[in-house]
This record gives sequence, C-alpha cells and structure tokens, in this order.
Amino acid sequence: MKHVTVRFAWHDNKWNGRICVDPTGNFYCRDNYSLISPRIQKRINLDLEGRLKERPVSDALKSANYIPPCYWSINALGEKDYPITDPHPFQDLKRMSEKFSKQAPPLKSTLRHNSVFTWCFKLGFGEDRSEQLYVPTSELKKRVDVYTGEISKEKSIAFFYANYSNPLTGDDYRYVLLGAGLVEGLEKPIEYSIPQSLLQELRSGDRMQNFPTSSWQFQINLKPETTFIMPYHEYLRWTEDAQGTQRSERWKKLEEIVIPINEGNVIPHFKYVSMHVNHDKAIFLLYLFKRSLRKMKEHGEIVPYSEMEKIEFVVDRLLNIAWKERSKYPGFENSLHSILKTDFAPEKLKDTISAVRSFILKKTGSLDKFFSSTTRLTAEEPAIAKALREIEVNKELLRFLSIFDFSTIQFSNVKEIINKIGFQTIKKNPYLLLEKYHFDGEDSWNIDEADYGINLYQIDMALIPDLDYADWETPYSAQSPERIRAVITKILYDVAREGSSCLTREEIIGSIKNYPLFYIADELNIDVDKLIEYEKQPIFKEKFVIKDESFQGGPVLYQLKQLRTVEDALEQFFKKMMTKKHTLSSSDQSWIDNIVRLEKQGAGDKLNSNERQVLYRNALENGLFILSGKAGSGKTTAVVNLIQRFRELGNTPIFVFTPTGKANIVIRDRLKPHGLTDDNRIKILTIHRFLYSAIFDAIRNYQTQNKYSSYNRYNEYRPNSNIGQQASMMVDLISKILSGKLEVLDDFMEMSKGFRFSPQVVIIDEASMIDEVLLSALFAMINADNLKHLIVVGDEKQLPPIGAGRPFVDTIFQLKRTGMESNYIRLESNLRFDTTARIGFLAEIFGGNKSPHPHEIADALAKNDSTLEIHYFSSDHELKESVRKVLNSIGKPKAGALSDMFGDIYEDSSKPVLDRIQIITPRRVGSFGSMFINTNVVKEGAQEFSPRTKLICEENKYVYVKKDGRYKRVLALANGSVGYIMPDGSVSFEDLDDFQRDFEWSYDIENIKREVRDDYIGIERTINFGYAITVHKAQGSDYEHVILVIPEMSPFIMRELLYTAFTRIRTKLHLMIHNSLKDELALIFAKAYENSSVEQRRTLLFGHKSSPYRPYLLTLKNGMTIEVRNKIEQIIGRTLDNFCERLEYEPRDFLQEYRVLPDFKFEIDGIAYYLEHLGHMDNRSYRNRWIQKLGIYEKVGIGDNLITTTESDQASDTEQNIFQIVSDIKANSLKVTSGSHSKHHYVI
Repeated sequence: MKHVTVRFAWHDNKWNGRICVDPTGNFYCRDNYSLISPRIQKRINLDLEGRLKERPVSDALKSANYIPPCYWSINALGEKDYPITDPHPFQDLKRMSEKFSKQAPPLKSTLRHNSVFTWCFKLGFGEDRSEQLYVPTSELKKRVDVYTGEISKEKSIAFFYANYSNPLTGDDYRYVLLGAGLVEGLEKPIEYSIPQSLLQELRSGDRMQNFPTSSWQFQINLKPETTFIMPYHEYLRWTEDAQGTQRSERWKKLEEIVIPINEGNVIPHFKYVSMHVNHDKAIFLLYLFKRSLRKMKEHGEIVPYSEMEKIEFVVDRLLNIAWKERSKYPGFENSLHSILKTDFAPEKLKDTISAVRSFILKKTGSLDKFFSSTTRLTAEEPAIAKALREIEVNKELLRFLSIFDFSTIQFSNVKEIINKIGFQTIKKNPYLLLEKYHFDGEDSWNIDEADYGINLYQIDMALIPDLDYADWETPYSAQSPERIRAVITKILYDVAREGSSCLTREEIIGSIKNYPLFYIADELNIDVDKLIEYEKQPIFKEKFVIKDESFQGGPVLYQLKQLRTVEDALEQFFKKMMTKKHTLSSSDQSWIDNIVRLEKQGAGDKLNSNERQVLYRNALENGLFILSGKAGSGKTTAVVNLIQRFRELGNTPIFVFTPTGKANIVIRDRLKPHGLTDDNRIKILTIHRFLYSAIFDAIRNYQTQNKYSSYNRYNEYRPNSNIGQQASMMVDLISKILSGKLEVLDDFMEMSKGFRFSPQVVIIDEASMIDEVLLSALFAMINADNLKHLIVVGDEKQLPPIGAGRPFVDTIFQLKRTGMESNYIRLESNLRFDTTARIGFLAEIFGGNKSPHPHEIADALAKNDSTLEIHYFSSDHELKESVRKVLNSIGKPKAGALSDMFGDIYEDSSKPVLDRIQIITPRRVGSFGSMFINTNVVKEGAQEFSPRTKLICEENKYVYVKKDGRYKRVLALANGSVGYIMPDGSVSFEDLDDFQRDFEWSYDIENIKREVRDDYIGIERTINFGYAITVHKAQGSDYEHVILVIPEMSPFIMRELLYTAFTRIRTKLHLMIHNSLKDELALIFAKAYENSSVEQRRTLLFGHKSSPYRPYLLTLKNGMTIEVRNKIEQIIGRTLDNFCERLEYEPRDFLQEYRVLPDFKFEIDGIAYYLEHLGHMDNRSYRNRWIQKLGIYEKVGIGDNLITTTESDQASDTEQNIFQIVSDIKANSLKVTSGSHSKHHYVI
C-alpha cells in the first residue's frame, strides 16, 4: 500500500463545504498555480459567489445550478453530500466548446462529505517527445487500477497541500503542507459519454490517437475523526490584525509554523496534483506537523490550546498507523527485486516476488523470524524454489537492505555502491549511502520505479526508529560521529540553498536540535564539547573545512569541502586575473580623453569627468576590473564603449554574459546601434544558455568548418569519435551541479579542462545576481591563461543572488583588503537625476554605509518633486484610483478599464513599450502583493488573457528545437521575461522572438504561446499577468515610471529590497503607502535598513568577514583588531589609537534613542571626544543628511566635543594632520570653525 498527496485550491473558509468568505479576495484560488488553474479561471462566477459567500455549496446548486469549480477540494471538512454536474474539460476550449456542450453530456456524480477529488496527471500523458499525447486506453486503465489499488482503506494517509498560489509560501514558489486525513474509501473514475463520431474526430488529430473517454478524477473519502487542517488561517488573521512593526514580528512567528515542502526528494511527490508517497516520506511529513505544533505551543495561545491538542491527537494516531504499516522491513519486495531481476523475466518478476513473500510469511510467521532463522526454506513451485535459493545466498544483504524504504531503482543503485566499497563498510556506516549515491533522476507515476534521490531522514528511520510507535530496535547510535557528520552535511547543503556557504558551530548545534525527526534530537543532546571531540577525528576532517577564528574573537565555522572547492576555484580565477596588468598606450589615453569628452557633452554637469577617466584607465590597465554603481550611473554606457575599444584593439573574441534573459536583452539593445550584435567575434549570452548550448555549437561548427573559429576555440579540444558523448556528459554534470548535486563537482572540474573556451575579454553584467556555484561553473569553461580582461559589472548594494554566497560583494571586499582599489570603482555620479532629486536622496540613504536616522528618511519623503510622489491608500479601490491618476499623468490613456489604460500607455508608439510603467511590490502574495494587484486591481477580478495584456514568465521554459537536423533541449524563455498580447491576439515575448529567429519552428515554442491563449486547459500556467511584479523580478531592469506599493511592514522589506526598488526608476517613482503605515513610515524604513540580506549571509570566499562592508583592518595597540569601512577610517583610527587613551569604533551611545553612529569615540586626559569623517560633502544629498545628523549631535550635547574631518584636494600627510588634532586637544586649542561641517572642522 501507499499513501497519497492531494492538491487543494486555497480556500479562505478552510475547505468546509461552503463558498469562500471573500471570493474576490481569495485570488489564490484562481491564480496560475492553484488546482487545475485554467479550468477554475474559465468557470468561476465571482459575482454569484460574492452573493452567496460563506453559504453551503448546496445553496449555489439550488439557486443557480452552480458548483464552484474548486469543488475537488472544497468539501474536505464538509459534512454534507452534493450532486456534481461537471462538463468535460474540452468544453472550455473555444474551438470545441459548442460540440462538447451539445454532444457530450456533463459528468454526473456526488461529492461526498469529508471527501476530495484528485488525479495523478502523470498517469494519462505520454512521455516527453512521444508521438502520442496520451497513453493507450488499455494502458491508462491498467495504471489507474494499480494507482487506486495502492490506496488502502484505514491504512493510507492523504496529505493535503497547496501549490505556489497560497498566502504562506507563495513568495518562495514552494508547496505548503496543509493537513492530512486517513482514507476511508475511494471511488474510481467514471466514463464520459462521448459520441463515436466526435471521438473519431478527436482521435484523428495530431498526437490525439489515444484520446481518453475516462474522466481524469477519482474521489477519496476521508475519515472525519482522523482528518485535520493546520490552523494557518488563524495565524494569518492574527498577523493581519497587527499594524506596523508589530505585524513584522508576527510574520516571523507565522513563518516558524508554516510547513513548506523543501526536501528535494519529497518535492516530486507534490507534482501532478496527486502522487503516491512511500512509508518513510509519509512519516517524515507527519513529524513536520508535530514540529510545527510544538512551535505553536511555544508561541502561546494564538490558537486555542484545545485545538492544538486535538490536531496533535490525530497526528499521533496517524503516526501509529504509519509506523505499523511501515514495519521493520518496508523495502523487502523492492530490494528483492534488485536481487532477482536478472533471474526472472520482467513481466513475471512482480508476481514471483509477491508469491515468495506470501510463502515466507506462511512458513515463518514474519520476516523478522525468517531472517533470524537458520533453517533453509524449500518450495515445490519452481519459481519460488529458484527465488529462495538466490535469497539464501544473499540473505544477510537482503535483511540489511529491507530495513530501508527505497524504490527498485534505488536498491539497484545501492547494490552497485555495495559492490564497489563492500557490504561490511556500508553496514557499519549506512550513512555513507548519502555521500556515495549519485542518481540521474527517474520520474514515474509508479514511485517504486522512480528515483528522486535518498535523504538523511530515510536512513535515520531505518536505523533509529521512534520507539513511541515502533516495536523494534537496531544497534545504531544517534550520537555516532558517522551520523552527526551526515546531519551536519545536510544542514550545510540546506543553508547553501538559502545563501550561506558556511555556518558557525553554534548555528550547527541549533540546526541539529531543529531536525524534523526531533524524537532523535530530544535524546541526542549534542553540545559544543561533543562537536569539539568529533572535529579532531578524520571522519570530520575529510568532509568539512573547520575554520577557527576564535583567536581573533570570531566564531568557529563549518563548511562543506565541496563548497570550499567552489570558493577555491573562484579565488584562483580572480587572483590569476588580478595579477595581469596591461600598459596604457598613448593611443589608449587619447581614446579615453575623447570618449570622456563625448560623454561630458551628452550628460553635462551630472557626469564626473575624473571618475570616468579613472574608470576607463583602470579597466584597460587591469586584468580584473570590477565596475559597480547604481542604475543610472553610466555602467552600461561604459561597457558598450569598452567593447568597442577592445574590438578596435583586436582583443577578440569577446564574451558578454548575463544571469537573466531580461539583462541579456538590455545589453543587446545597447550594443545593437553600434553594430556589435552582428559581429561574430562578440557573443552575448545568458550564462545558462552558454553552459548548456555552447559546447554543442562549438563542436558542430568545428565539424562543419573543420577549423577553429574565434568563438569555438578550445584550450585542449581534439575532435574524436566520442566528443559528442563527452559533451553530453559535461552538460549532464552542469545540470546536476546547478540543481545542487555538488558531489559531482570534482568530475566536472576535471572534465571541463578539455572543453574550455579562450576569449580574450569576458564581461559579466548584473554580477550581483550570480551565486558562487553558477559563477564557478562559468569560470571552469573559460581559459584564464588566455584571458586578457575580466570585467565584472554590477551593484553590490542590490539584492543578493538566489543561491549560495555573494561573490560580487566578496570580491570587492578582497580588492579593498589587499590594497587593490585600482581594480575596482563604484560610480557615484547619477546621470539620470540632478543632485536635488528626492529619489536620488532615497537611493543614497539605502545604498549608504551607515544606518539612516528616521528624520533623514522623513525629510526625503516630506515633499513631492519631479522624481517622487507619494500616495496613500486603504483599500483596493483607493489603490486603483491612485494608479489611474498616475496613468493619466504620464500619458493620455482613454478612460475605462485600468488594464486598457495600461494598454494605451504601452502602445503609444509604433510598437509596445512595456517599460514605460511598472508596478513593483515587496511580495508576490498577501494583501496588495503582485498577485492581488494584477488580478483584483488592474484586471478587476478578470482572469482571462485578453488582447493588450502584459505578461511575465514565472519559470524558465525549456524547449526542444531543431537546428542543423538535430533536436536539443534549450532555454527558450527565461524566468522574468516580459511579453505582451498584441491587439490582434498574437503573443510576443522579445527574447522568445529573438530565439525563434535562431532556430527552426518548434512545436514547443508554439505551445508556450498557446499557454496564454484561451484554448489552454493544462494543469497550471507558468505565464502570468505582468502589470505588477516583485522587486526581485524587477532586478536587472529599469522603467520610466515605477509604482512601488508598500502595503505592510514585514520581514520581506529589507535594506537591499528598498535600494533595488528605488534604483529601478528612469523618470519618476510613484510611492503608494498603506494608510496604516503613514505615521510610522520613516521608522519602518529605518528598521528595514538594519535588516540586510547581504550581511546575513556567511561565506568564506576570500576568508571570513564579520561584515562584507568592512574590508579594512585596524589593529589597536591593545592587540584588538577592528574591521572598518574605508581606508581613511583605517588611517584615522590607527593614528588616534597611537596618541589617545581609549579608542572605540562606531560607539553605540546614541543608537537606540537617536539611531546615529559616530565614526570614532576616543579619550584624551579622561575627556571623551567624537570624530566624524565626512567623505562626500560635495554631494548635496549627503551634505543635507550631515546637517540633520549634526543637529542630533548638538541636541545630545556633544557639539563642543565633536570633530569633523574632510580630505584635502591636495597631497597631504593625513597621519600628521590627525596628530595635529590630538595636539590641539591636549593644548586645549581645538580649531573653531563656522559653516555646515561642525564647530571643530579639520581638512586632513
């Protein structure tokens, strides 16, 4: 028997058999990632449901013969039966609607109380690229019988979940576990009555020969007393009842109890709407419920204690059942399959294994007695006798394997591992399986034939059962170093996916205690002393890098050796490029002078000529050059100019890489007017497309031309008969690495040596979005010896990558720490706005190095100007009207539906200009997240994709394309790509249109466009409305006008998110703030600054850092080392320390009350003085901020003891000038100055 997952459409009334409380507000139900979303989108009647809200489904049936299209899940906790009349899905297709409505009567059934409909959509479809869309009817019936037959009454547990369209985990695009129930019964699918003539017509279509007549749904009846839903709705209401900073704190508690599906080998069981779940995974899911309930109790009675105890009681009952059904040997039949598969024909093997099991149980009473017995069993039936002989030879192995709950494929793979390293080795340390198991992935509706990898919890359950439920024991210890090593390995893998490449020892211990199988952790009591003991053992040393920073007052850090390999590869590549220097010729200098002169003519006083001179000079002189700066600082202009210069100098090939398709389009558009996109010496690619496609393109080009081209030049490439096979292996390794399987990293690094490209210039744009693993994979494919210039472009103040590390930030840190500042520049010029612009002021505040005072933020928000205006709203109607005002102010749209007004703005030229205006929000879900704004504000409840609709792709879309007579799978449409449905109904995505020009017609490409047309009836849509997107999606793009909606204070609003949002604007920001935040807005933004996603990450790239923004070391005379922000602070601090009695960096004297941090506090003759170095007083917004800060210092009474400094324009001895300040203090003759600096100002 198996357990089963069941997808629900989100329901704000807890699936109680009633209409939603707020049908319009529950936009999750009809979003793209709901439950058979296109069907719900086409059939839902929001007006009717609004009139019948909270009423039983029966009322809708009686009054309008209407059943909510989410009926599959609506009655899970409902207490009544309802008749169902459900049209065939093809009736939703425009081209088939009339025929099916007239000729194929609707399905008539009954929705039982406490029941759900579901379907495994893997059952009916053919394999990818197969000739037929559906499997043959006979095969479908066989599959359905097997699938439903495995779901057993009173034994199988149904696990309820929601897809990404939910208010809990939708921001992260993760499934969320909702509840569970014991199966009480099952009703199989029934047949549609489709006339033979219509059936023949359908089956005559392309790939439609096997069109099914069976309905694709079966009903699961749940046992009411053992069915529950987690109290998420109660937590959501509790969170939404709070305002301001209190809501943010409540959000954190909500996140602690929500159960996302994160485990890699569990996630596939939540695809296809329904899938089977084996015993161990079902038990694991039940422990996730227990852990969540434990956390709820810690929170207090947000939910009534009695409600929590009721759910706990049900979970406990389900665990009893699950452990009992699991038994000690859940893998007996599948492991026996791996032993007998060479001795029996495949079609007879399953029946033989079943017969053998029955024979053994009949003879011995139990598998445990069989394995313990020394008596050899014999049988008369030849097949059983043959199997028993083979079992006897492998009895010890079979007993060991049977304690695991693996699929047949997995047991075969495990047997191969055992054959390589020995049975006794694995038996002594079964956790080695986690490290040695390399799987290719095998997806199947039959999970016994699938392979989704193995996980720690599966080994743990086999070796350390929960004795509260299991009646057997094993000789394995939870405290063994082998197991603790496996636990820490998993913790470090998991945290790498969240962004950090290492953890402190204390964080490791905390994570061990939070392990889902906490019945083990509760007895484990792992502590620092135990870890220190294990750290000395070879078993730890061979798996982890353990870096002890405690001698410098820092932590002890753990890192996986695989991630150390990644960071080592990055360090080596960067360091090799750092050593490369080039001599600047007189011709180069003339070119620089000329290009800066031309730039100055175009930008006027906004451009700093000296800054541009330094940029171009250092870019040409250094092998590695990092170009940073906010949007509008002139980075892309510089990149275009440098590419032109490199081409003039003959430094080709030139590779330009971007992390996203959108960024790729931006750089292409800037290069196109200069003819640079048509030059085959210049390649502009996304990193993913390069990694997956470039090798094959290179081989094909070599084979056709039989010579090296500038693009396809390898370092060690030698064509041979198996080069295509080797290239396929390389791409396979790349795919595994980028999906997180770092165990194949060494193989990839070694193999890549034979496939390296040799460009002379590599430029990486939007580099702050690239994680360590992706960047190391890219570098592995580039020959650093032949590379002359590596130019890395980005903005270290933006959001960090989705993935491990922050290599762009860490590399800048290293350049500063090692005194290589000439390899880096951060452009401070703002070529878009003048120095008085309010939006520029906001960007500088959140891109600055010091926490802003709320007064500074309040001043920036105090009044509107040509770059910033603020609107306040309390409801969706008010937000809609504010958006309408903005649209009217930036164009001349015709009055009418909001979506049509957007269309008028976009179409105000020869072709749609989709970046004229963009709504961005911190979140995808929640009140006034991008989903809500798109559906309920712009589209006003409508869900259809009509002409003049803006679109966004929410997932990478891969297709099979044909080129030069061969098919290959390539990325066609990138996550975040923007498109538009033209007035004539045609669908346009700019990067997809470019892609189609490169390849022959593909059915898959047309299928992408079909997804947004009205004749699509798939399970879900991955293309959504694009009027409103998240700030994350907007990163790498900019727009003329941006509407930034801030509806609430939540942990999602962080320093980098606000900075990224404030730097997306080319013309004007329209800031729309919920009225509940109005009085606290400045304080909320100030708190958001302190919440930095970049600083929260831990990495060891170029060493450990307490902060990535403090690269300079200041060693005091007392031996203490302080990390400071810039070189001038290092000089000031060192000099002051030599002559003062006590020195403190960034003292927190005024932080709590006034939120200001002076640079230094020092004592001379027992008197405390404060020093602030003013680094950018030539910048008006910086100067205004300082004047406000000075007022705070005067208010707290330190004006007489405050000293300020600025750097001299002329060469000077900074240390001597600081010494002069000390001398003046000691002589009681501090210089007195007037002006905006301070009472005591020195130029140093």
